[in-house]
Amino acid sequence: MPKNKVLSIGNGVQVTRFDPTRIHSRNAIRESMNIPVDAYVVGFVGRQVREKGIIEFLDSAQALTPHYPNLYFLLVGDRLPSDHASGVYEEFLRAKSRIGSALVATGSRDDIPEIISAMDLFCLPSWREGMPRSIIEAMMMGKPVVATDIRGSREEVVHEETGLLVPVRSAKLLTKAIERFINDRDWGMKLGNAGRARALSLYDESQVIKLQLERVETELSGYEARI
Repeated sequence: MPKNKVLSIGNGVQVTRFDPTRIHSRNAIRESMNIPVDAYVVGFVGRQVREKGIIEFLDSAQALTPHYPNLYFLLVGDRLPSDHASGVYEEFLRAKSRIGSALVATGSRDDIPEIISAMDLFCLPSWREGMPRSIIEAMMMGKPVVATDIRGSREEVVHEETGLLVPVRSAKLLTKAIERFINDRDWGMKLGNAGRARALSLYDESQVIKLQLERVETELSGYEARI
């Protein structure tokens, strides 16, 4: 198709809900999950299946927590009844037995903005994605992101500007990327702020819907003119 006939309409989230300035209970949220208020928290939100990269996430947790006593890994979500992909429960139990309280799993939650506010770094090491809302939500909350270099994720995350992109199924490089943020927290905050600015400019749900409606109206007008 000629470029002038192609319009890309992406995903979006509700800006008023994913607004870091409206959340004033970060410490209380952490305490409710038995996470120290001064910990560094790497978080994941999504289905608990292998294709979301949770094995790599757990491998990174086991590699890093022995070297960083105040480092915590937070898993949010469940495996859905409709999921055909294999789960990760046995691997989770194995990791939990090795690093104990440094690995926290909450199950499904409906307070995702609050949960993300308790994180320092958002991680989504998926093997495949469409256009993940969870990354947009994390960016909107001002969090830097580590994601895999796949379709969708690389459209949202600008490497070295709003986060880092790593190869699929590479726990070693995922670990290295996470460690960069642990050791340079000011840099991480800078990337998180840049991510929020990008999310506000591109992924405001109201603007995405407006663009959709405008395109529908344009096409309808053109159709009516032809008939």
